[in-house]
Amino acid sequence: MRPSIGRTVGLTLLAVVLASAQTIRPAFSAFEVATIKPVGPDDLRAGRYIRMQGGHRVGVKSYTVNGLIAAAYDLNPCAISGDSGWSGSDLYDIVAKTPSDQRPTYDEQMVMLKKLLTDRFNLAIHREEREFSIYELTVAKGGPKTKTSTAPFLAGRYDFDLEWTPDNSQFGGQLPSGAPDSDKPGFSLLFRNNSVSE
Repeated sequence: MRPSIGRTVGLTLLAVVLASAQTIRPAFSAFEVATIKPVGPDDLRAGRYIRMQGGHRVGVKSYTVNGLIAAAYDLNPCAISGDSGWSGSDLYDIVAKTPSDQRPTYDEQMVMLKKLLTDRFNLAIHREEREFSIYELTVAKGGPKTKTSTAPFLAGRYDFDLEWTPDNSQFGGQLPSGAPDSDKPGFSLLFRNNSVSE
């Protein structure tokens, strides 16, 4: 009887150890392998994206290096300076395999993208404080002239119209038809004190 009990305990402990090992999350510090391919401007018609393709592969379509930097560091492209010309114009497709059977989160994908930029494009960055022009909403003389929202169940909400000329930092880089000819002012949400130089 005792040998049988010993084997049962040993198997139970082994099962607990295996279960614990499966719950440990990998570091996701770098892609296992990545292929980078230059593409032509006509490929923009197929769209631009950074997304998971299945559980273990990240696909990047028609991105400039500056666009990749903006995505990896959560920046507006207007906050990137010191580019070499080509980094803001040449487009790339990337297919990268993640290093684990577990699906990486978006933040983990961006960590691996930062490493890829450093290793394959020799990116070196530093942050500096910089002043940008921004739009500021203020209350006009005589008080606000906003109209209360007509949407049901919304208290303290207001409707207003905002018109501007979009740029390539908005709408995933896919500008609406006719946007470049618009006579409306530009509108870009910039991050204060959050600039990156190559």
